[in-house]
Amino acid sequence: MAFLIRIELVNEEPVLIPKSRQRGNHFPGLDYIPGSVIRGALAGKLAASGQEDLIKDVLGHGSLISNFYGHGNLPIPSTVLRCKRYVVNKKHSVLNMADTDDKQYLCEICDAPLVSCEGYFNFLSAKPVYKKNNAQMRLVTHNRISSETGTSSGKDDDRGGANLYSAEVIERGQEFVGYLSWKDRGLRDELLDALRAFKGKPFMLGKMKGRGYGKTEVCAMDYIDDTTVGAEILRSCRLEPDKIKTFTFLQDTLFLDKFLQSTSIPDSNDVHDVSPAENGSWFNYRTIQGFNMKRGVIHPAETVATGGSTFFSEEEITPDKIKLIEEDGVGARRCEGFGVAVCGLAEAIKVEEVDWDVK
Repeated sequence: MAFLIRIELVNEEPVLIPKSRQRGNHFPGLDYIPGSVIRGALAGKLAASGQEDLIKDVLGHGSLISNFYGHGNLPIPSTVLRCKRYVVNKKHSVLNMADTDDKQYLCEICDAPLVSCEGYFNFLSAKPVYKKNNAQMRLVTHNRISSETGTSSGKDDDRGGANLYSAEVIERGQEFVGYLSWKDRGLRDELLDALRAFKGKPFMLGKMKGRGYGKTEVCAMDYIDDTTVGAEILRSCRLEPDKIKTFTFLQDTLFLDKFLQSTSIPDSNDVHDVSPAENGSWFNYRTIQGFNMKRGVIHPAETVATGGSTFFSEEEITPDKIKLIEEDGVGARRCEGFGVAVCGLAEAIKVEEVDWDVK
């Protein structure tokens, strides 16, 4: 069985995690910290402290890094549908496809199509609470700095780029929780010693670090033995699914075809030979594109299934398969911050018990 490290972070300064490529003079930002960003920060700290030999063990194959969300927050499974008028008038329909046999995805009041919810459920209180955003965000505006002079030109450049640009950043003082998981128990003591060195020592996350953004600190770190990320999340959220026929991605999940190109159709190996149900799986997608700072190379754009996307199984998923899915992850590049999944999350959520007042 895998073992976990539960880590709590607090950002001492605003953090910018770009949601996509720059749109004109605006950087849209994520309201959570992706596992891939945490992985890069850990690798940088280990290298700076002379522990390069540990990077492969800590962040190599057999490791999983979840996204870091606010305390008690999880992305809403894509199986949860509701009428767009539901928040205003609670008589309109809300439905969890994983908890019903109803295939009529129309509102009973106005016959409008039911749509997937965007946002998060918070499980800190007695019943789940809907939250539109994971963390408090702020819009900031800056002068563009010339790479030649190191100062602002005070005017638009010759290529038409505006001197001012804006960005959506995570406000300072936000707390996040995430998990690191390993299967190799022989490295446990060595890994714990390496990770404890991060506690109380700030490190940098995201973009615009040169402008004072991104300073983050580990404020708590807990060791949890003989469990998986999915099982620990269900326990901490007090969720107990009856029959498990779905698994929900906690973060971006990448599927590759035989030509190693990203695809929206998972191969049977990606989902550990779990047979998909006839009604298909409910995935939401976005495009990501990384950058190799060491080589100065832009990574090709990849299409990924986003957090909350849910896979339906044809039959009930066996305990052995659940263990495999949650210990190994789903899809490609799992050790790079992709593919952490929770089995049974969609079935365990009772939408009639959710407090849908927008927070």
